[in-house]
Amino acid sequence: MAIFDEAVVGQFIFEQLATNIGSNVYFNRADKDATFPYAVFNMLNAFQQEGTGTEFMLEFDIWHNKGNQITDLLKLQKKIQVFLHKRVCQNSELSLFFNLESTLNLDFTQEEQIRRRQLRFLVQYNNNEE
Repeated sequence: MAIFDEAVVGQFIFEQLATNIGSNVYFNRADKDATFPYAVFNMLNAFQQEGTGTEFMLEFDIWHNKGNQITDLLKLQKKIQVFLHKRVCQNSELSLFFNLESTLNLDFTQEEQIRRRQLRFLVQYNNNEE
């Protein structure tokens, strides 16, 4: 069983999102000059299961700075949800199956204009080279 390589998987996800969602999606950390709204994704809790590949949580934090005017935030959230939920993305090296687990409203910031939504997907990873 091959070892799960977070950098390779993260880059593959980033390329899929950049092509299909746009340039306002980042892996691990947004650019200092990122334009709102934007999304940052991270991979959490990767664990391998004998014979079934690896599963991990893919978490998106979607940020906006327009206070209660959240239309653009919701549009970006929906684009990510629609693109990833129940989608299979693959290349010659790997395949990923995405399943939406939760959607959260997390407006717990001290900055009054900042709004954040969170999406979590359970992702099944398989190494196609084995």
